[in-house]
Amino acid sequence: MARRINMPPGCYGLEMQDGTKYNANRDGQVLVADRHTDAIKRQYGPTGLLASDESHTLGTKTFRVCPKHPLTRWQAWSESCPKCGSATELEE
Repeated sequence: MARRINMPPGCYGLEMQDGTKYNANRDGQVLVADRHTDAIKRQYGPTGLLASDESHTLGTKTFRVCPKHPLTRWQAWSESCPKCGSATELEE
């Protein structure tokens, strides 16, 4: 049985300690084997970054934008654009 995990924006998957990799689908979700759910809960559960059967968000007060994608706002720590790799700038 697998469990669906919602990834935070900008995250494209998980890599577990045993080397197993989970890639997110277009909806930003990964299907995780039961053997990994406890490890994920211990590592990420308290932070609220990953959620299963719940909705959590993570955000900042300031944003960064890419000159090539000016309508997309990235989190304050995104120094490069996840879409094209260009350097981002603080939104004015």
